[in-house]
Amino acid sequence: MIGHIGFIGFGEAGWSFSSGLRKANPNLRITAYDIRFPEDEGMRDRAAALGVIAVDVVDASIAEPDMVLSFVVAKASVEVAEASAAVMHAGQFYVDCNSTSPQMKQKVEAALADCPAKM
Repeated sequence: MIGHIGFIGFGEAGWSFSSGLRKANPNLRITAYDIRFPEDEGMRDRAAALGVIAVDVVDASIAEPDMVLSFVVAKASVEVAEASAAVMHAGQFYVDCNSTSPQMKQKVEAALADCPAKM
């Protein structure tokens, strides 16, 4: 059972998915990290309005959740996958939700190949 989902990236797509998840499961714990949180208080307010906990350190949105959803810009998807692989553990799931090319998806997969989490 998934009781905690962590988002990496909380732009329009991350917010929309969080909103739908919140409506479907009001008790689901949702955390989110976005590189823009420190300078964009409005993003934090949008997260808070959904009951999403905005975190300032990306590891906090990767290490604890049962499932991590990556919603970052395409050029950052491999870097985020590499960072996630270093922190994630068995029993977790990583989902790359980024709009990228098949070649980029393969690089993301390679970055997570030795990670004990599932893709």
